[in-house]
Amino acid sequence: MPDSTATIARAATPDGGTAETKVLAALAAHPDGTVVEIAAAAGVGRSTAGKVLAAAERRGQASRTPGAHESGERTPDSWTIVSVAGKSPRLRRGALRDMVAEYLAARPGEEFGPTAIGHALNRSSGAVANALAKLVVTGQVAQTSERPARYTTARTAVHEVAGGGRAEMTTPTKAAPSRDDVAQAVEMRLARNRTGQ
Repeated sequence: MPDSTATIARAATPDGGTAETKVLAALAAHPDGTVVEIAAAAGVGRSTAGKVLAAAERRGQASRTPGAHESGERTPDSWTIVSVAGKSPRLRRGALRDMVAEYLAARPGEEFGPTAIGHALNRSSGAVANALAKLVVTGQVAQTSERPARYTTARTAVHEVAGGGRAEMTTPTKAAPSRDDVAQAVEMRLARNRTGQ
């Protein structure tokens, strides 16, 4: 038996577009809109818009925020496209490393942890930590503190010196290590982080 929601979503509207296409376009144009607002913007019925949005929510394309209770009445739910709500598109291989290196290079002399960089780039702190580990091995980034982990661009690494002071140093550029050297160093650093050494 065919899914009636899918049938409604694929049904052509009088001007040739599908209801699903129109509703999702209206949702993108009206983030945090209600079903009534999205239906009006899409030029489809409220029931159709509600069914399309529910199907999009099940597929992970839309997010519903339940309405609040104000003056004894419930306000309508609001809807947002998931990609607008915070999911980032998938990056090509090595792109996150480039983004992290550029982020630090734009802020010479400043130190950041993986969480702060992850928030700034809208990426997971775990993925950023892996990128930082690889950048340290290649010499593009310097780790200035192990606990908490802090990093800066290698051009102006700040290092702890005896007596509790700090000294800013210019780190020379190294020749790029081989792929095997990078993989081995990253594995060693990740193993050390897992064991707490």
